[in-house]
Amino acid sequence: IILLVNIKRVGEFTGPRFKYLENSGPIIVTTLSIFVSYVSDSASRGIPVVGFVPSGFPDCTVALWTPVIGGGRTAVLVLSVITMGFMKHLSMARQFAEKGKYYLNPSDELIGLGLSNLGGAAFQSMPVMAVYSRCGVNLDAGGKTNLTSAI
Repeated sequence: IILLVNIKRVGEFTGPRFKYLENSGPIIVTTLSIFVSYVSDSASRGIPVVGFVPSGFPDCTVALWTPVIGGGRTAVLVLSVITMGFMKHLSMARQFAEKGKYYLNPSDELIGLGLSNLGGAAFQSMPVMAVYSRCGVNLDAGGKTNLTSAI
């Protein structure tokens, strides 16, 4: 944490030459932590590290989808959760659209949210919803495209 704060301060106080350090501190600290963990062989010293990480994507499970048992009662609960999730997502999107001065089409938001959840369900992912903190950080860092979410 001390390193992260100091990297940010260097970016703030050194002027335009090192301005990039102000927002790239987390990735620098993460990279250094991985390097130190690898070089020091932390696992052999009893420090827990992530074990085997499987490569590739999970298997597609579309063939395993079956109708929900008790559909009537479950459908009411599912529709209420979906409605609340979409309203939360849309309210956040409106705030960021206003801040970023761009047009927001709620229909496009609903289609994008639905397709991402449908595609994610086929590959056993977590449901997609609005991520307040990450969107806020991207906007404050000057991010204008979806590519900033990948960094």
